[in-house]
Amino acid sequence: MKTEKNIEEFTKYIMKEANLEKPSDDFLNRVMHSVKMERELSLSKVYQPLISKPAWAAIGVGIIVLCVIILKGTSEDSLLIPNIDFTAFDKIASINLFERIQFSDTFTFSFVVFSFLVILQLAVIKNYFDKHNMV
Repeated sequence: MKTEKNIEEFTKYIMKEANLEKPSDDFLNRVMHSVKMERELSLSKVYQPLISKPAWAAIGVGIIVLCVIILKGTSEDSLLIPNIDFTAFDKIASINLFERIQFSDTFTFSFVVFSFLVILQLAVIKNYFDKHNMV
C-alpha cells in the first residue's frame, strides 16, 4: 500500500515538473504534406503481374506444341518423333499402390463437404478483400 502511495506521489511530482511541449507553427502543414506525398506514391504504384500476358501466351503455345508433338509422335508414319516407346506408361498404370486402402462412406462424404466449404470460404474471403482494399 505504501509503495503505491509513493508511486502516486512520484508521478504527481514528475507531472508538475514536466513542461508541456508545443509543436512548431508549421507542424500541421508538414504532416499533411507528408500524408499527401504518401498517397500520391501509393497511387502511382501500378500492379504488374509476375508473368505477363505475352509470357502466358508463349507458355500456352509451348504446351500445345508439346502435346501435338507427343500425339503425332505415336503414329508410325510420323517424321517428328518416330521411335517413342510408351510401354513404360502401361507398366506404371498397372501398379496399383492404393488397392488395399479403402475409405468409409462417412469419410468420403465429410471430405467432399469439407473441400467444398474450404473452396467456398476462400471465394468469400477473396471477395471481401477485393471490396475492402480499394485504395
